[in-house]
Amino acid sequence: LLTEIIEHEKELEHWEEIISPYLNYDLTELLTFYEWDIERFSSFHKMSKSKSLPNPSNGNDIERWLILGIGEFIFFSMPELAGELINKLENPYENFHHMSYNNIMIVPPNFPVYANGGNKFFKKEKSL
Repeated sequence: LLTEIIEHEKELEHWEEIISPYLNYDLTELLTFYEWDIERFSSFHKMSKSKSLPNPSNGNDIERWLILGIGEFIFFSMPELAGELINKLENPYENFHHMSYNNIMIVPPNFPVYANGGNKFFKKEKSL
């Protein structure tokens, strides 16, 4: 998730050096679809492009889309899972004003859903 954000947010380029040691997996190594046949994967592919999702996939790279969604969820709602990394980032939530990859229909805690980066239902924590 953070690599994707850095590509679009030039003021966060200094994060690249901090996060690079954590990027030691190829995307194909991060997900395993146990016991999925072609039919199930095809159904998931079709569902991922659904316009009923807040952030549907473009259909080209479902694994990347899924990993970015999971990464965004962890970054905002379960930062303790990446606490070692997030604690190294100065004001990690300051530059995020809207979710980009979330597809959970009920907005998870700490997700930015308003222009000011806030969320009416949850108080955004500044640090861990």
